[in-house]
Amino acid sequence: MFNCLSNNPYRIIGVPSNAGLKKIQKNLSVFKAYSKIGKKQKSDYDLACFNFSEIDRRQEVMESVESKILLDENKIKYSLYWFTDSNAYDSVALKSLFDSNSEKAEQIWDKSTKGKKIGKKNISSFNNYSSLLLFNELNYSKNDQFNKTKTSIDSIRKALNIKIDLINSEFFNEFCQMNGSSKKIDSNGMKSFLAESILDILKKNYNDKDLAKLSRGLNESLSTLILIKISEKPIQELNTIIAGFNRKLESNSDKSSKNISSKQGLDIGIELVKETKNKIEDLRSLMGAESFQFKDICNKLANLIIDCGIAYWNSTQDTSYTKKYLDNYKYALTIASNHKTKERANSIIKHSNEVETNSVCKICNCEEKSTHVRVKMYRMNYGNSYSYFPDGGYKLETCESCANKINIQGYLTFILTLIPWCFYIFFFDILATIQGNPFPIFKWIRRQIRKIWYKPLVVKDPTIKKLNNEGYKLGMP
Repeated sequence: MFNCLSNNPYRIIGVPSNAGLKKIQKNLSVFKAYSKIGKKQKSDYDLACFNFSEIDRRQEVMESVESKILLDENKIKYSLYWFTDSNAYDSVALKSLFDSNSEKAEQIWDKSTKGKKIGKKNISSFNNYSSLLLFNELNYSKNDQFNKTKTSIDSIRKALNIKIDLINSEFFNEFCQMNGSSKKIDSNGMKSFLAESILDILKKNYNDKDLAKLSRGLNESLSTLILIKISEKPIQELNTIIAGFNRKLESNSDKSSKNISSKQGLDIGIELVKETKNKIEDLRSLMGAESFQFKDICNKLANLIIDCGIAYWNSTQDTSYTKKYLDNYKYALTIASNHKTKERANSIIKHSNEVETNSVCKICNCEEKSTHVRVKMYRMNYGNSYSYFPDGGYKLETCESCANKINIQGYLTFILTLIPWCFYIFFFDILATIQGNPFPIFKWIRRQIRKIWYKPLVVKDPTIKKLNNEGYKLGMP
């Protein structure tokens, strides 16, 4: 990357960026001559008022500098980080800088640009003002590092916004011609250079979070370029992780199955979330949730998380997996951004909730619902008719333990009904019972005992409770 600040070729040569070839050649000759005899020659453009590093004007350095500014594109790149002497304001402000009065220079360029649009006559002043703002924020390390205070960050933002506006200006070509370019310079390429070069400088003492903070408030195009640059490495890292886990899932999948199927899917998915969660949050803080690149990586990750859970379910039909994996599905939903991925996440969450609901025994709330019992129920209708559940009654799905308990309670209600019924027949109504039907009294007693022993157990099931509220009664009429 170009060394644009302390070792800017124009500073080393001691000329403004719009200096003619003769002036450049003259200064080069002088500095080379002094270098040969071991002496140092100073220039007004050394600019002691800024925290630049010391200038190196050895013979080999001067030759390198000379070659760097032969190309038109290089002239403009270095011009963006230097001063142009193109109008009266520039000349007066530069004179102040030569006298180490940067405050006076700043006042002059601020006055000449404030509230004005970039034009052919003042475009150099805009660039000079932005360069001055940057140079003012060089810290005392004299190693081309910027200060990191809030005021400094605001000044750097302001400087960069001026420069990007200059590049986007319809007068950018005039700026290029003014600084010695004989051909048209690509503005998009120059914007990329500005982003890359400023990042190269800032990264000396700014971390990625500092850079992300600074980018907020910048011109959108420049901010995007900077965010793309600082996020390249974390995005590449996340893509590598996602690709690796995807290969891992595929290598553990049942190739004979039409649908993705893997007994390892659950563990792979849990490990995937664990390894990427913090990285996603770090990337969000860098790029912002609305960044296209951030949304894209999140959708890839969300779909793979869902795939892992589905692969495990397809392979095992293990109803207990929802407790272990439902949070991962919900996490996939939170990071998904496009409609298709969100819809997919919502669908699998709904399915998981249904699986969990259907797998829980409604009597004891355990997760071992593996059998069923039939519960006879009826409801009287008009005309002395009634409705009931065929095939032995309502199919109550439950665990083995509760099924046994319900069956035992059913047998007990019969036995407990039989004892008082026999007692009643024998002692109170033997003749009536012999002459008539003995079963109505038996059914009545059984219903009373069922209410005490049997009903409280089965009505724990929400469906039976609902049926009971709708007029259904246990047993048959």
